[in-house]
Amino acid sequence: NRHWSRVPHYSTNIASAWLVIERLKTHFRCSIRFSNKQVDWCWWCYLYSIDSDGKAEVVIQEESASLAICLAALKFVRGVQ
Repeated sequence: NRHWSRVPHYSTNIASAWLVIERLKTHFRCSIRFSNKQVDWCWWCYLYSIDSDGKAEVVIQEESASLAICLAALKFVRGVQ
């Protein structure tokens, strides 16, 4: 379907994923880090509510920054559990 081709590839393209952060930045602050967890290197995305006390409300670890951003934003929007 030609309409689906217009949807950005948020979870696989860092420029598209950054649009997610830009869209939601009025609700949260974001920190992206690349570090190793034991042996494997991975990306971490931390989301903090604007009115939070400095403790991350969402923490996601993934193989790519774009996927970490998207999953963290999805979890944040759906409500942290």
